[in-house]
Amino acid sequence: MKIYKIRNKLTGLFSDGGSYPSWKKNGKAYRSLAAITNWLNSNSYSGTRKMFKDCEIVEFTMLQTNVINLDL
Repeated sequence: MKIYKIRNKLTGLFSDGGSYPSWKKNGKAYRSLAAITNWLNSNSYSGTRKMFKDCEIVEFTMLQTNVINLDL
């Protein structure tokens, strides 16, 4: 499974999404490249464009390493 995040190249921090995004160590994960593109297009007013000037989209591959059964 792949996920995508927006990373600031200068700080290494990730956008947490939302209407007024801030930068966090982990940030928001998007399930598809289309989802992150749609979010960027819907928040494309000039203030947000400036905020993402020095950014890149990073693709991560999630790897299942262990399964723990829940005893409920």
